[in-house]
Amino acid sequence: MFKTADDTSAGARSLCGDTAERSIDANRVEGYCENMRNITVSVDDDTYRMARTRAASQDTSLSAVVRMFLADYATAADSERERLKRLELAARAQITAFRAADRLDRDAVHCRNDEP
Repeated sequence: MFKTADDTSAGARSLCGDTAERSIDANRVEGYCENMRNITVSVDDDTYRMARTRAASQDTSLSAVVRMFLADYATAADSERERLKRLELAARAQITAFRAADRLDRDAVHCRNDEP
C-alpha cells in the first residue's frame, strides 16, 4: 500500500515510522521504507552543493532527483533494446528471398584464385 505525503487519514501508516515529516512535494507517492533500497554515492563537495541547491530551487530533494534519474536510466535500457528489436524486425521484413546458392563459394569469398 502506498501513501501520499498529504494523506492524513487515521488509518494511514507513516512512511518511515511515526517520525516521518511531510514531504516538500505533496503530490509525490512514497513507498514504505522497507520496500526501498539505500545506495551510497560519492561526489565531490562542489557537485553536492550545486545539486542540492538546484534540487531545492525545484522544490524537491536530492534523493528524489537521484531516484528519478535512476528510474529514467533503468527504463532507457529497455527502450533502447526495444528500438533495436524493431530495427532488426524491419530489416528482416525487407529480405524477401534468400537462397544459399546465391552466395559466393569459399574460394571467391577469400579471393583464392590460382593466379600467382
